[in-house]
Amino acid sequence: MESMSMIVKIKENWFWPLAIILVALAWDIGRFTQIKTDSSWEYAVVFDVLVTLPILYFVCYRKKVTFKHNIFRIIALQCTGIWLATKIVPIESQSLLPYLSWLRFGGLAVLFVFEAWIMLALIKLVFRPDTTADQIKQQLGAPAFVAKLILLEARFWRWVFSIFKR
Repeated sequence: MESMSMIVKIKENWFWPLAIILVALAWDIGRFTQIKTDSSWEYAVVFDVLVTLPILYFVCYRKKVTFKHNIFRIIALQCTGIWLATKIVPIESQSLLPYLSWLRFGGLAVLFVFEAWIMLALIKLVFRPDTTADQIKQQLGAPAFVAKLILLEARFWRWVFSIFKR
């Protein structure tokens, strides 16, 4: 029974095993073969992290996650991919990656602003006394278990702040 649920989870989330295999293959090729400085290996790796992996991610999760959340997750995936590409492509072969570092930092800044916005929305939602776990699940897309933990923590902090109000 447990193996069936694992198979179902892999079918629903096929992107991650595929991405791990692709990154492992690129890592092997980059580390254990002799790559010439003028080769197009770096361009292939950059294309994979900026185009191929985000498209595969979007295809896998387009029906499960809202478009807005997918876009921000794809930006995060690309920022991580640029960093990972600097580890896969040998330093002496890097000609394009040093110029892409601003993309990584720009993407991380966008993600930071987005995360701050989510945190404020979460605080507004959670600290209302009438908030339910279902509301958190619907508005923030959190799993049921996480929504209950969020409410438990909010109750704790409301209790702590009520002590200071006295």
